Order: sequence, then structure tokens, then C-alpha cells
Amino acid sequence: FLEAYCKENNKSLIVAGACKEWSFSYEYRFLMENLTIDRLTFAPNDDNNFSSYRAMEGSIVTVTTNSTLGYECMAAGSKVLFCNFSNDKYYDMPDGKSHGPWALSNPDVTYSEFSKRLDLLYGMTDCQWLDLTRCIGQEFVQIADDSMPQDILANEIKSGLENY
Repeated sequence: FLEAYCKENNKSLIVAGACKEWSFSYEYRFLMENLTIDRLTFAPNDDNNFSSYRAMEGSIVTVTTNSTLGYECMAAGSKVLFCNFSNDKYYDMPDGKSHGPWALSNPDVTYSEFSKRLDLLYGMTDCQWLDLTRCIGQEFVQIADDSMPQDILANEIKSGLENY
């Protein structure tokens, strides 16, 4: 579906690699043998450079399955479409959050439904997207207390210096 959508709408596709170095060649070969889109970029997994985050940050819309990284990007305000085209509820978004323009969860999804959903996301302004998803996105990355990480770190350094 994604390849067909990109071809029909003159979109490029970036695939964020999942495999570690030892299996990179297998993943790359699989993609090259199965995708025929001209505007394809493969971003190999590189934990040292946060390659998956960079790929998602550089995208207008991200398409993924049940993905922690997808939830984090959604919480940061990025447009994300979570897809579960299987009968396995494991791949649905947690806690009934799979009802909204950010999710397609149905083993019988048609290309037309998928295409219309991506059109909807591409057509939304960033403000419209944030209005719809601000609360739901933040639920995935809640902080246990109200202290900001930089404040906690500054207090630890200050305390350490005072005791020195």
C-alpha cells in the first residue's frame, strides 16, 4: 500500500532500518528486491546517531506499526499513522487509543481506505494535528513528576559542589 501511495502521489519513501549491523545486508537486499519505488531511501539502523529518530523527524508523515518510537514521535508533534492489518490485537495501540485519524486497525483495510487516511494526514496543518493528538501523544511519554531533567541535573551538580 505504501509503495503504491508514494508512486501515485509523487512521494518519496524513507525506510528506517531495524536490523543491527550483522544483518544489515539481508534487510537491505530484501527491501531492494521487494520495493520498486524510484524515490526510496534506506536509513540503516545506527544507534549512535539515532537514525530512526532522524528518519521520522525528516518525514511529513510516518507510517509504522505498534512502535515505541512512533509513540515518542507522536508525542513530539509528528504526524504518525499506526497500522495493524493483522488479526493480532498485540499490534493495536494500547488502551483503546486506536480510534482516530492516527490509526488504521483492521485486517480487511483496503488500499482506498489507506490512501484516504494518508491524504487526510498530509492535508492537515501542524496545528490541526496537534489539536487532535496533543493529549493522547503525551500519555505515551508521561513524566513521573513535574521536575524537568535539566533541573534535576542542575540540583545534583549543585548539591555535589556544596558537599565538595
